[in-house]
Amino acid sequence: MIVAGIGWISDSMCGSLRRGWQQEFKDANTLYGQLEEAGVFNTPVKEVRWFCGLSQRFCLASALALRDAFDFAGQIALDPTKVGMLSLNREGALNANVEYFKDFIQSGKKSARGNLFIRTLPTSPLAQVAMAFGFKGPIFHISTLAPRMLQLIERGEALAKRTEGLNLLCCVGSEKRVISFFLKPQASSKKQGFYSAGELKKLIGHLWNLDEVLEALKVQAGVRL
Repeated sequence: MIVAGIGWISDSMCGSLRRGWQQEFKDANTLYGQLEEAGVFNTPVKEVRWFCGLSQRFCLASALALRDAFDFAGQIALDPTKVGMLSLNREGALNANVEYFKDFIQSGKKSARGNLFIRTLPTSPLAQVAMAFGFKGPIFHISTLAPRMLQLIERGEALAKRTEGLNLLCCVGSEKRVISFFLKPQASSKKQGFYSAGELKKLIGHLWNLDEVLEALKVQAGVRL
């Protein structure tokens, strides 16, 4: 597979790596609006305001990766059944789901939040991103106490071998820092890719600290650009 686009979000900055675009943001609550104004979304993803913090970051980083690979996050000429999703972190969305159940037990269906029950079901960040962009391919999440980028890359390669023509949107990180990769099948022209999966393994496979991952990607991108 080849990497066609990379999007990233840190504490106060976000960007698209291949395009060399980045922007500062004030807080997570205003980030979606800023990205919409910057032209990242062609079609609004208004439901993002209902997402938990991790789902929001996954969604917005994915939009940046898609914009890096295509013209707009909402205008993608791909078969939605051929776009799978893969994520990696230590706990999935455990914290968000614990908070959800605590809130629902305390408030029940009599409160305003209870009236929004359909929007506050236990969260699966990748499933929410898939629904936001209309993707219908396979979805997998890897939770491990000792995550490494190599685990994500190798699992992505394995999925690609099982499904011919599969594209993958991969997300790694937490509510504070997220990096998203859009991977295309190797059959695509190499010129359309930023890195091959093999090159990505050598560059960041041994890393997990996302600041180090992002710095390594930026340095290499600067060399290539």
